[in-house]
Amino acid sequence: MMKTRKYLLTLAYICLTLLTACADKQAATDQQKKIDQLESIRDLSTSRVGVITGVVYEEALSKEFPDMHVMYIDDEIGLLQSLQTHRCDAALFDEHTLKFHMQSISGIRILKEPYMTADVGAIFHPESEALRDEFNVFIRQLKADGTYDQLYEKWIEHGQTSHMSDIPLPTVGEPLRVATTSCSAPLVFIKDGKLVGLEVEIMTLFAQHINRPIEWWDMDFSGVLPAVVSKRCDAAVCSINYSEERAKNVIFSDTYFLCSSVVAVADDEVADHADNPFVQQVREIAAGEGAEVVVIRPALSRVNVFYKYAGTFPLHVYKCIYVWSVANLFCLLVVEYSQCRGVALCIIF
Repeated sequence: MMKTRKYLLTLAYICLTLLTACADKQAATDQQKKIDQLESIRDLSTSRVGVITGVVYEEALSKEFPDMHVMYIDDEIGLLQSLQTHRCDAALFDEHTLKFHMQSISGIRILKEPYMTADVGAIFHPESEALRDEFNVFIRQLKADGTYDQLYEKWIEHGQTSHMSDIPLPTVGEPLRVATTSCSAPLVFIKDGKLVGLEVEIMTLFAQHINRPIEWWDMDFSGVLPAVVSKRCDAAVCSINYSEERAKNVIFSDTYFLCSSVVAVADDEVADHADNPFVQQVREIAAGEGAEVVVIRPALSRVNVFYKYAGTFPLHVYKCIYVWSVANLFCLLVVEYSQCRGVALCIIF
């Protein structure tokens, strides 16, 4: 009797597993079809859209799309993670920053229509007009002698492999205090433990030009403008778009970069290839000795990747289960069944 009950429970479990797997595969496919049909932000008027806290277009979004659920994230890295884990349906990025990150990650698609474009410049306190004017003259010189074009190609076109030039600066005297956020690649980002990027190199060259040391204040983007307004910093750079609202509190330099804001969505079809990091991770786990059960925690968007490449892993039987929050007891039952029956399962949750 006990033996019969055990087999019935086992059969019921297998049926539940297969049904869940099919349902999750269909859900992922349906979601991908919706993503493929998106062309512009107008198609997301009632969706969850992530933005960086303090960006110029957050107010415009609220006015233009009152039913949109705008989610505020501190930096680009957090925004990327929210998009990849489906915490938001789409996200707004500076195009240059997103394309920089897309050189090393997959599964992101940029919609055809950009949301807006804006001028980028350095900001200064209104009482530092003389410093701002000196910076403007310096920028014009960089453009006139070709240095700016060289820096643009170096950082915008080849930022992943570029390094800061050796720029000698004085070690004494009043430092030029510059507020920034290091999550604005390739204009400002951290590489080998140091701030680098187009704006970092421009501002360092300017400090050399005015014969002052430089002192970087790295912070969240939402704190950059207040740092200049309160005079804690002399200037700020980090892909700062001009807006009339901001110009009420700070003064902008001449424009030295044009920024396009684009809409990005997670895209399984782009990520669906054999060298995907998720696929490689599963391969490594599955190749281990005695790898009877594989337990991973990917985003739902990666379910399709598993389905496509599961057959290439050195496991015996493949069953893909997707659940939002699995109790430990359920996991233990799966593992116990796997070990008893010699079945390898991949649990995605």
